[in-house]
Amino acid sequence: IDKIEMISRPADIWLLKFNHAEIEERNLLLAVQQAPTVLVAQYNHTVKLRDMPDDLRFGEQWQYDNTGQTGGTIDADIDAVEAWDVTTGGTTLAGDTIVVAVLDNGIDVNHPDFQRNRWYNHAEIPGNGIDDDNNGYVDDYRGWSTVSNNDNIMGGSHGTAVSGIVGADGDNAMGVTGVNWYVKVMHIRNNFNTNEAKVLEAYSYAWEQRLAYNSSGGSEGAFVVATNNSFGQTGVRCSQQPVWGAMYDEMGAVGVLSSAGVTNQSFDVDEIGDMPADCTSDYLLISCNTDEDDNLYQSSAYGAVAVDIGSPGEGSVTAKAGNSYGFFGGNSAATPHVTGAIALLYASSCEGLEEAAISKPAETALFVREMIMQSGDQVAALQNRTATG
Repeated sequence: IDKIEMISRPADIWLLKFNHAEIEERNLLLAVQQAPTVLVAQYNHTVKLRDMPDDLRFGEQWQYDNTGQTGGTIDADIDAVEAWDVTTGGTTLAGDTIVVAVLDNGIDVNHPDFQRNRWYNHAEIPGNGIDDDNNGYVDDYRGWSTVSNNDNIMGGSHGTAVSGIVGADGDNAMGVTGVNWYVKVMHIRNNFNTNEAKVLEAYSYAWEQRLAYNSSGGSEGAFVVATNNSFGQTGVRCSQQPVWGAMYDEMGAVGVLSSAGVTNQSFDVDEIGDMPADCTSDYLLISCNTDEDDNLYQSSAYGAVAVDIGSPGEGSVTAKAGNSYGFFGGNSAATPHVTGAIALLYASSCEGLEEAAISKPAETALFVREMIMQSGDQVAALQNRTATG
């Protein structure tokens, strides 16, 4: 021992310093713990400022911690900083890697703020023309594209911005952070001006990955907890789209929640109809777009029955294509904040949640959805405009 230093007189706490090259720290700790005059002993761990990311533009991301820094209302945010005191995402307590499937127009695969959090199918050997993991998709190493039927997920600014909100690499001293500092974002490229068959195909990829995960006990597939989409149909009822609508219950049965936004038009979707907002699946979360003052954004739809919750989106700051960053808005920006919160909850310290997610995936998904529904702030502008207010 090089030095013994008292650091707390009333608690009789002492700091031991030693040469790590000469003494194995584990053996020393065991020896100190077994000393008859010692009640308890531990390593001297490092600490830092409580889970505030060092991303350079985090201060602009009012949607996580609104201090009025951009002129908005203080605390008109998703309380991300408070959540990050519990977890910053990535894995469950048991070590399961949490995955979010983003159905969008692709992502800038070269963006520096996505190099840690992009999902890869490591059971697939890229580019060999073989379905190595026998999941029905050939060379789906980077994800899947329903546009080109391969893993070419390279796309435009929209998908990059959405993915940035869900899970841009956090605390990496650059750019922005996502709701999750650590999470795996599975990209399923599915362009917006398409048809329902392509929508069902895109959802099915995420569904099959989670189904394989459940059935194999986690050795295959992916632990997909949520999907995120920004597409839909205005003035349409779910009863007119029974195949599409049924997908949400099917995915929910294996533990996948679906997060989607309403249209960017100012009307009551309960009266007019909107897909998928009109669907009544318990595994679907529908959000509308709010601004930095907790107001319903002027071009966002709403509905006291169909819309579950409001979420900050308009004027949020996120990653953009071309290795850039900037403002993003619409319900496309609101929805991934909800999706990101779902993933963050799975990384929480709720004991037994990770086991239940495998043994009772549907029930666990409903539990997580209910936590989202119950944990929002009551906002005057959303009274009688969302199911939760």
